[in-house]
Amino acid sequence: HMKNYELLLRKISEWMAKDGLLFVEHVCHKTFAYQCEPLNEDDWFTEYVFPAGTMIIPSASFLLYFQDEVSVVNHWILSGKHFSRTNEEWLKRLDANVEVIKQMFVTLTGSEEEAIKLINFWRGFCFFGMEMWGYNNGEEWMESHVLFKKK
Repeated sequence: HMKNYELLLRKISEWMAKDGLLFVEHVCHKTFAYQCEPLNEDDWFTEYVFPAGTMIIPSASFLLYFQDEVSVVNHWILSGKHFSRTNEEWLKRLDANVEVIKQMFVTLTGSEEEAIKLINFWRGFCFFGMEMWGYNNGEEWMESHVLFKKK
């Protein structure tokens, strides 16, 4: 969960060998970058998944604008259908192991009610991901891959 990509790439470039490469995979929108902001005080997504203000969802080309310390060797996009299927698999695994997960969440929260709430949040997250990444045949939200080299 990043917000300052310029600083991130600068710091990473300091750690890279002179001939080093950096591969970055990130989820993105095809055109727009936007900051995760809570919808209201009951917005479980920004409370549990992407804490408010801690992340910018980048556009597919977002990282191409930060080439002060690194330069792009290659850039390619993967259809969101792949991540949609990943979320579907996560949901299947969650449902197949719900009792084990419930006990883990009871230990974590101290409450069966809170554990069930968390399970439902994560089920919602999986459904959200299946629908969002699969929307428009995976051509709206997707994964961007960028290969950088140190300048």
